[in-house]
Amino acid sequence: MRRNARTLPTPLCATTGSTGVRSPANSLSVSRKIGQGSFGQVFEGTLRDAGQEPERVVLKRVRSNVAGAEHMGRMEHLLNVYCSKKAKDSIADFIGYCEVTQAEAKGGLTAGLWLMWRYEGTNTLADYLKRRNCLEALSRDLQVPQAAVVATVMHQIFQAANAMHAAGLVHRDIKPANLIFSEQERRFKLIDLGACADLRNGTNYIPDESILDPEYCPPEQYCMPTDAPHLSKQMRPLSLAMSPLLWARHKPDRFDSFSAGLVMMQLAVPSLRSPAGFRNFNGALRRLNCDLLAWRASARLSPAQTAVLDADNGAGWDLAAALLRPRMLEVTREGIVKFINTGRLRLPIKAGSQHRFCRQVEQASALQRRASDPLDAATSSAAAPASKGGLGILAAASAAWQAASQRVGQLELRVQNQAEAVEMQTQRVTRMREDIRTGQAGDATKVQLNRAETLLERMQGRLTGLRSELSTTASNAQGMVSGIARAMNLSGTTGGTEKKTALPSIPSASARDGTGGTASDRSGSESSKASWGGNFWKRGTGSASQKAVRVDLRTKTGSTKQALPAQPAASESQKGWGFGGFGFGSVAALAGTLSREAGRAMEKMEADARARAMEKAEKAEAAEAFSEHLRTMRPAVGVATTWQQIAPKVRKDLRFQALDAQERRLLFETYKEGLQQMQALAVEQSRAEFKTALEGVEFPPAATWGQVAALAPKLAGFTGSQGLLVEADRRAAFIEFQTLRRKEAGFRRLLQTASPAVRADEDWRAVRRRFQGTAVFKDLAEVTRRTIIKDHLSQLAGEAEQQLAEASLSEGSAQGGPPQVGGQASQEEAPPGVLMELLKEQRQMKAQYEANMKAMTAKLKVMEQQLQDKNGRRQASSEPDSDYARGLDNGHRNR
Repeated sequence: MRRNARTLPTPLCATTGSTGVRSPANSLSVSRKIGQGSFGQVFEGTLRDAGQEPERVVLKRVRSNVAGAEHMGRMEHLLNVYCSKKAKDSIADFIGYCEVTQAEAKGGLTAGLWLMWRYEGTNTLADYLKRRNCLEALSRDLQVPQAAVVATVMHQIFQAANAMHAAGLVHRDIKPANLIFSEQERRFKLIDLGACADLRNGTNYIPDESILDPEYCPPEQYCMPTDAPHLSKQMRPLSLAMSPLLWARHKPDRFDSFSAGLVMMQLAVPSLRSPAGFRNFNGALRRLNCDLLAWRASARLSPAQTAVLDADNGAGWDLAAALLRPRMLEVTREGIVKFINTGRLRLPIKAGSQHRFCRQVEQASALQRRASDPLDAATSSAAAPASKGGLGILAAASAAWQAASQRVGQLELRVQNQAEAVEMQTQRVTRMREDIRTGQAGDATKVQLNRAETLLERMQGRLTGLRSELSTTASNAQGMVSGIARAMNLSGTTGGTEKKTALPSIPSASARDGTGGTASDRSGSESSKASWGGNFWKRGTGSASQKAVRVDLRTKTGSTKQALPAQPAASESQKGWGFGGFGFGSVAALAGTLSREAGRAMEKMEADARARAMEKAEKAEAAEAFSEHLRTMRPAVGVATTWQQIAPKVRKDLRFQALDAQERRLLFETYKEGLQQMQALAVEQSRAEFKTALEGVEFPPAATWGQVAALAPKLAGFTGSQGLLVEADRRAAFIEFQTLRRKEAGFRRLLQTASPAVRADEDWRAVRRRFQGTAVFKDLAEVTRRTIIKDHLSQLAGEAEQQLAEASLSEGSAQGGPPQVGGQASQEEAPPGVLMELLKEQRQMKAQYEANMKAMTAKLKVMEQQLQDKNGRRQASSEPDSDYARGLDNGHRNR
């Protein structure tokens, strides 16, 4: 699995509620490892709760050495808790978690987060696909006829994914390895929710980032357009209201449909069950724009391969092709990926379970089916509150008000704390300045003052940001509450009397509670919840004299006062207000208002995303123009050019207005780094050219750079194709070249003088193994050693052929003509006695050849010794320069 992203923003996590049951570390034990993924390792273990029998469990540990694994583990934890409540039967039975400290770690139970599931089996669908009798094994374990195995497995996948979609979740990683077979329930369940996206509130979802397996993800790679609203950044009620609109508009469930279609093809076609076969199929399918029927025509599969898909007039082909249809995409100039939901769309998961291919499931007598479709159950459970007067919608409104109140209280408390910290830092800076002014402090205090002033600036900026965030949050909350109040301020009949309802304003964390005591403390949110949510929702606790609430922002470092507009006081009608007193009209009005507000908010956020993308594109164009300007500036920009030298020239250029000064400077520094890299490459190229030129000059191994430069004057002025080599570079390159020559010559001498001698018929690898422990061997690069060994073997073979030819010529001359040993014609005409003579001559020639080889080897050793003695006498001579000159003169005469 990998992370596919246009940008890598900090992952955000919306609250999903409870974190589940936490077990103590001493109740867990780890027995064996049963699997491993990209971000975690899976083990079998035992859970021993007090007073209960030991329970067999599956444990998953987050891999600490993998980037992003900790975040994925946290997301998987929260999503398993939520999915266990909303779609329990679709996933493995989640038990809870355990946080193991370093002190509690023991044996295989290491420190960190461990997630726990009830043990239901260890076989995944991927394990079944590896078996030769795949369908037979599945038929036995599922207890269904073999002809209905593929339909049964797909029906179970559709059911599990259906339940998750009904809960607002997209799995995003459906594949055989993530389908565990429950041995007790005899069906497959989804596991590994690390890539799952909660599209109700944005948990584990970032619009322009996708977590995916490249082999099983659809071609579009995203479940929604990259300019979709960032749900986790919205208030929870607004994100919940926007979620149905996003599902209806962008159809994110189609992401899982494509993955399910690939799983179906692996199950139905035996040749696709191997990794290589599936990769080939996947690549061919994407090259054909996901046209399964076109792939079918090009693959030319045998009837045995397609029997499952061909049954019932090709029902399997029809379902698989519908699941694998491509989505029409549009990529804007700004790089935004959009979906075009027109024409024949990819089949949704729910429709897949109703396809005629899955009718075989109903015909399987031993199939253990669930009592009802999970999507229908979720729909009926969601619709139940509405039939009782809109309890679900009103509960959502209550949750919205509570969340808004808590958020405002928390932000106000943070503003107050930050203001106090700024005041303390200001006093510290003031004291240090006074000490420096009066001469009571030295240079060390001046350094501390600079740091303190920098910290004060950052703290003041943070305070300004918190004030702005508080103002925006409170205004948004007041607007949302006002909209809900207007929608709910309708006529309703309670006990035969018409009443008006009005919602209270959001109180500050410093507001007084109903008993006159202060509700403000350091906890902020809890006091607000107790005074507002608790009093308001109880019968008869409203008061007509209840005052409006204002949120004041006061700090000790300034006199600025900001206030939020007050809302009308709660009316007397709140005293007898009960949920059952609202009619269907009020509920419909509230739902319509929330839908309209969510729609407007979504349109605004999409427009903001387009504006940001356009700004990003403008910056990219400006950056390209700025880089081109740097390349064409006169005088040219070099590695020694500074930003201060060119900043005045580009400050007022209209082509670069989209870039601020910091971005321009960063581009300039990047451009300079590129120049430095290019210059380094040019120097290396010139050095290589210089060494090539050295190879064309003959000079003794002991020659110095001065002697070679005098012999070949062109080397002294060599600067390379880039003109970058100076005298020091040429001298250093010559020393490297000369050193390498000595090492190569030493290795050649080692091959020539080896005992036993290297034979021409030896393999170069065997020769390499013989000398790999020597010092001269280790001093050379592998490619150089290999070249020298092969050259030496080729030379030996050439010498042997030459000696054999010379021996044949000498024998032929002695007998008055060329020999015809082994010739077909001579063998046919010669009598047996002559053949015996020919064989004898062959043996003699072979012995002569071996003797010649030994003599030549001895002669080479003598010549080598003479050469070494001569070199020793030359080095011992008191006139090396004259010897060197005589050697050069003799060399010229020989030429």
